[in-house]
Amino acid sequence: MRILFSLLFVCFFKFSGTAKDPVNYVNPFIGTSNSLRPSIWEANGGAYPGAALPFGMVQVTPDDYHYDQKYIKLFSVLNHTHGYPKGSSGGFHIMPFTGNNAEFNRIGSTFNHEKETAIPGYYSAFLEHYRINAEMTLTE
Repeated sequence: MRILFSLLFVCFFKFSGTAKDPVNYVNPFIGTSNSLRPSIWEANGGAYPGAALPFGMVQVTPDDYHYDQKYIKLFSVLNHTHGYPKGSSGGFHIMPFTGNNAEFNRIGSTFNHEKETAIPGYYSAFLEHYRINAEMTLTE
């Protein structure tokens, strides 16, 4: 009986260390592009991949994000809506950039998904036009 108990004890600790925290299975890009299965909101995507916390007032994310687009015009910080019919948009807009402020009417940048990262509470994208790695994160 002791051998069986010891074996179970060793197996439990051997395999329990390999389990991941559930947050490691989250994919923030789900819902950011068109779906093959329309819902009551149609199939237009509209989710945002940016940094957010549950019940958080602040969500920092690219405004009007759609996975098929390769351009970020700005980031929104507050009052972020999610989904159809308005897509993903919010208030208090920010955009990191370099150069002359007179170019503000044309602010925004292309980006590549290979240089974009989204995990719960963190978002980053390399803004090619300005050569800036824009990183956003939130904490409690």
